[in-house]
Amino acid sequence: MLGSSQQCRLNAVYCLALAEQATETQSRQDLIVLADTWKRLAAERESDDALLQTMSEIELNEGLPLTLNSRSAA
Repeated sequence: MLGSSQQCRLNAVYCLALAEQATETQSRQDLIVLADTWKRLAAERESDDALLQTMSEIELNEGLPLTLNSRSAA
């Protein structure tokens, strides 16, 4: 799947491999920062996927209205 957490992690590995081959210090540092960004995006994607999974399991006809009512009563 395009944009999956797995693809983000592969992009991070690729950036680190490029960083190892870089001859300029700034390029190496930039690639390491980019790899860290890909890792963060992977973690965010996994978190988003978990939230979406949880939301999809809520029965909209029963679970969500009950949840909203309990919050307004508190």
